[in-house]
Amino acid sequence: LHGRKKLGGRAAQRGDEILTEDIVARATALVQAQQVAKAATILRTALSELDYDVGEAFETCFANGGELVLGKHDKAWSEHACRITIDAQARTLDMSVVRFGAEREATRGETMQDTEMETRFCRDFEALRARLDKAGIDLGLERAAMPGEMPMRRVAGSSAAAGRSRAAPAKIKAAR
Repeated sequence: LHGRKKLGGRAAQRGDEILTEDIVARATALVQAQQVAKAATILRTALSELDYDVGEAFETCFANGGELVLGKHDKAWSEHACRITIDAQARTLDMSVVRFGAEREATRGETMQDTEMETRFCRDFEALRARLDKAGIDLGLERAAMPGEMPMRRVAGSSAAAGRSRAAPAKIKAAR
């Protein structure tokens, strides 16, 4: 306060404006961080209620970005999982079904099974979306592919390893 009296006039007023802008910026960042934390908690709970194996790294990945591969407590999902890629800065979330195993051409039977798993995931996604809408969180769907429309992406590992996060991935071009 003593220093402001010495500045006087416009200089003191400009200092107050800068201080006010800094306070507003910090408050905005805090509110956004709280909203992200709330969204992460709601999403984690909803995924868990839909029987996905949501591991301990979910909130960290949600806040910092990265990729999660979530298995499901369902024998039908033993060869598949839900892949969630989170870009924390862009505030985007990409979800798709993946198949465990080495990258190769799918057999006809695998393609049929993949399409069935994507159909099941679509039902889960609609339930997830309804739960988030009820909590006031709009997913703002940018694009959606119909089950079987695109070849399914394969990921290394198995359903036993699902639920673990990876460091922020390079941009993934294909949704599957």
